[in-house]
Amino acid sequence: MSDLGLNNKKSCHHSKQGETTIPHNQNKNYDKSFVEERRKWIEEKTACNLKHISVYSEEEESMRGNIENLIGVCHIPLGVAGPVKINGEYAKGDFYVPLATTEGALVLTYNRGMRVLTKSGGANVRVLRDEMHISPAFYVENLIDAENFIKWIKTNFKEIKEIAETTTTHGKLLDIEPIIMSRLVVLKFSYYTEDAQGLNMINKASERACEFIKQETRKNYVLRSNYSSIKKAANSMIHKGQGKSVFVDALISKECLRLLGVSAKEMENYFKITQLSSIYGGMLHNNAHFANAIAAMFIACGQDVADISTSHIGISGCEVESEDSLYVSAYIPNLFVKTSARLLKLLQI
Repeated sequence: MSDLGLNNKKSCHHSKQGETTIPHNQNKNYDKSFVEERRKWIEEKTACNLKHISVYSEEEESMRGNIENLIGVCHIPLGVAGPVKINGEYAKGDFYVPLATTEGALVLTYNRGMRVLTKSGGANVRVLRDEMHISPAFYVENLIDAENFIKWIKTNFKEIKEIAETTTTHGKLLDIEPIIMSRLVVLKFSYYTEDAQGLNMINKASERACEFIKQETRKNYVLRSNYSSIKKAANSMIHKGQGKSVFVDALISKECLRLLGVSAKEMENYFKITQLSSIYGGMLHNNAHFANAIAAMFIACGQDVADISTSHIGISGCEVESEDSLYVSAYIPNLFVKTSARLLKLLQI
């Protein structure tokens, strides 16, 4: 198993001849010299030259908590698209969008779309829902026991909320929704997490709350039941999303559509084809590759790339409006992001 990169808890300053355990030192793991030693060790093990990943500007110590067994940094091409005009409640104005990718023409394609949107007056954006949830499961004896347990949860919600929120200065417990599943009661804890993505935050808060519930009800639990479908696509995520649930629409004029070489009617007809095909294909949703842009933005902005698995879920809309203009819309119910006013300011014109 050590060949797979599992850390050895014992402190070692260098690898011995023939040793397969990755060099690890509790005190020096993020020292520049020790990172270099680990990189040279893996070069010898794999007979690969890793000189390119050794070139980076960030201090190794700043990566603590984000990466283990550090050996360097991957280099991914970074492009920029825009400006795109956003008419939102929080983001207002023209913005440039960083996109990290190795897919040729991706930046070009989105740049063209942003140009058309901006010339048409911009995209209207609203956050419809802003919450993260985690769903611990409690063991019950039977239906009557489950019913009594749920009554206790509802009666004591205020105290549960206070206990959960002692673990965070930002998170707020909004609701606990009970779901009976055979001899389990899953409690869907929903939180507002401000600018944080919040998964670690709500994990800690819910664990504190569940320990209180266990102490008071004498019922055992598992902290993550998998009902919240973190990093997995699920039907429930279309109408009961989490993270930032975002709706966006725009009206594209006939003149601006000429920049794309299409008419409103051609776009609407093609959209109908994709709708019918998605039904036959049994898709969870139908959109014009949201995953492309979200993946490139996540990589560029340091988001958790695995959250594309749920963040790309969404539904597009497209129909002819008066004077051959085109109404377009997009619904993204599970945008898992941490946000930053500072980043918005840097990207805004």
